[in-house]
Amino acid sequence: MPIAIFDMDGVLYRGMLVLPYARETLERLRKAGWDLFFATNNSTATRQQYVDRLNALGLGGDVEHVVTSAYATAHYLERLEPKPRDVLVFGDMPNDLPMFGWAGWSRGRVRRMRR
Repeated sequence: MPIAIFDMDGVLYRGMLVLPYARETLERLRKAGWDLFFATNNSTATRQQYVDRLNALGLGGDVEHVVTSAYATAHYLERLEPKPRDVLVFGDMPNDLPMFGWAGWSRGRVRRMRR
């Protein structure tokens, strides 16, 4: 099955405005049997929040086909050997690390995650 990966903000939409031909393009690719993935380097929202936005805009999508920078980072850390026991997160990163087994505390924009 062929795969297409779309950046979301600025390619498919801006804010809550769908860009021209975005819906039509996704629909044609789906009808042709393509598997569609949605990617973003914005780590301020969870994968589910992006799915909610895609669906609200009529673009479709599900959590298994959305890759955020936070999710990609968590997935990468999960594959390291030896696995890191502590992760200190600076900045905005939603709850994608706990899904891989880290729990922690936060102070403002700094979070310490521990297995």
